[in-house]
Amino acid sequence: MIVGIGVDLVSVSRLAENLENGRFKQKVFTAREIADCEAFKSSQQRYAGKFAAKEALMKAIGKGIRQAVGFWQIEVLNAESGAPYLQLTGEAEKTLAALGADRIHLSISHLEEMAVATVILERS
Repeated sequence: MIVGIGVDLVSVSRLAENLENGRFKQKVFTAREIADCEAFKSSQQRYAGKFAAKEALMKAIGKGIRQAVGFWQIEVLNAESGAPYLQLTGEAEKTLAALGADRIHLSISHLEEMAVATVILERS
């Protein structure tokens, strides 16, 4: 049963402007996410995809910064196959548990100028 869904679309160039501020990068992305993004020539697209995934998850759980869920509590990682997945901590993890969701489906796609992510939360 689906208990939450979220989608977000991000402008790569707009996010790139924010990335010029080192504080933004440190506030939004974990060290592992930064290392992953910086390993790619198209790092700005990679950052935009991860940012879209974080926003989509916040929409799916119905909480955001104002409800104590921070970007740092949502980590977007990749399996060996390259498939993206989410790892949650803190209030994000507690909210997911309160929803009874035991599966998170994540899809990220990007073009030169746009990145989109969709999150579906499922309860078995």
